[in-house]
Amino acid sequence: MNKKGEIGLGPIIMIFITIVVAIALLVPIFNTQADLTTKRTATNEVLDISGAVLAGGAINTTYPLTLTNAPTGWKTTGCPVDSFVIGNSSTDFTLTTDYTITASTGILYLKNTAVVNTSNAATNDSLVDYTWCADGYNTDSGARGIGGIIGLFAVLALFVVIAGAVKYDFI
Repeated sequence: MNKKGEIGLGPIIMIFITIVVAIALLVPIFNTQADLTTKRTATNEVLDISGAVLAGGAINTTYPLTLTNAPTGWKTTGCPVDSFVIGNSSTDFTLTTDYTITASTGILYLKNTAVVNTSNAATNDSLVDYTWCADGYNTDSGARGIGGIIGLFAVLALFVVIAGAVKYDFI
């Protein structure tokens, strides 16, 4: 008896399971790819400056404030923070006038200026925006380009597995 063209339920279930598992794995694959190729952005991160505020509201200009995602290890030279902005909801501080920052360490010092004193008088919090590198970020543009094709190859592998299963089971 020739059963060519007939298919059982087993191969269909296996193809369906393969598709579901592969799609579930694509999310972490693309997330890892993003860590390799894209700097992360911190937006409106709350920086508690209460340690730098002296009695009477003046600022201790020698008190170091450290960012949550401050660079460590290779990132101090390979990927310092950039695009840094500090202020509150209505006022941005001016670099060198109101604060200084060491991008390689993510440590900043506020200055005792009227803008800093009045803007933080009520909350002792400032808002900071900056970009930083996750662990595994590729600082070399060529490596980022290669890292960008990881997801493409994962999708192609999924297609090849499904096409092979369909060809083998249905022909």
